[in-house]
Amino acid sequence: MLQAAQSPAHVLDKNDGHKVQSQKLDLSISAEPSIASAKLSQTPQPTPATETKPAVEKEAPIKPSPPPLLILDLNGCLLYREYQPGHPRIIHPRPHLKELFQYALSPPVDQGKHDSTNHKQNWEIMIWSSAQSKNVEMMCQAIDVTKRVTLPNRNRRAKQAPHQLEDISNRLDSLSIDQSKDQGAQASDPLPRRVLDVWDRSQLDLSSADYNRKVSTTKDLRKVWDGLAWTDPESGEELKWGAHNTVIVDDSPDKLSLQPGNLCMINEFSGDSSDKSLLELIEKLKVLRNAADIPEAIKKLNEKGASA
Repeated sequence: MLQAAQSPAHVLDKNDGHKVQSQKLDLSISAEPSIASAKLSQTPQPTPATETKPAVEKEAPIKPSPPPLLILDLNGCLLYREYQPGHPRIIHPRPHLKELFQYALSPPVDQGKHDSTNHKQNWEIMIWSSAQSKNVEMMCQAIDVTKRVTLPNRNRRAKQAPHQLEDISNRLDSLSIDQSKDQGAQASDPLPRRVLDVWDRSQLDLSSADYNRKVSTTKDLRKVWDGLAWTDPESGEELKWGAHNTVIVDDSPDKLSLQPGNLCMINEFSGDSSDKSLLELIEKLKVLRNAADIPEAIKKLNEKGASA
């Protein structure tokens, strides 16, 4: 404790003329810390070596997902079969069919909600027509659509013996291929219209009598979801589609009475060379591709179209 003492001072009292000695003034300067400061000083502070760092949470890996599934009808949707008595039906491809397949089968510019996967195309395509198998085959041939050949996945190929892989590599090296010409052709030619699968009337669960008669039919998408799968190129895992990532394009809404929410309706094509429905479909598919819930997205598109 430091004290500063002031010397006594004599002051003349005006009333009685006596000198009054002023009180001694003590100026005390305390060096003790305040109570709050004392409490803070008593709290142990962590040394730099023991300071805790915030834990960094690792993001859980996102499971791969298949590209969305696009199911296309044939007659009235992608083409028109013109009937002429006494002659084979003439098939007229719908205008802008090339653009539709080129978009759907091209690699995505961005993966969107599928950014955890390595999709090689915007959509996985399959054909499902209610026509008989022989007619479906004829229509697919007319528009150059073929079923894709399924190759063994990478994991299965890796199980081959080393000498087998070396033999295959040597045989490939021995082939004389002009790669520059081949790459140029690939750049200019449209993508081959190879689809996941081609279904016909036999997948509609009809009786033998109804198969050969003109009756109303229903396409139950549960058969597709149960019967087909997409193989992840990285893990080899087979993944199923469902209502949330499937679009079916058809000109007959009655055929989709079981899953109407997955129907992207298109006007029936009757041979009009100025038809632009497929261009409009492409724009819708660009929106639907990254939708988390395709039926809900289709509903919003329909509402937007109705209000326009």
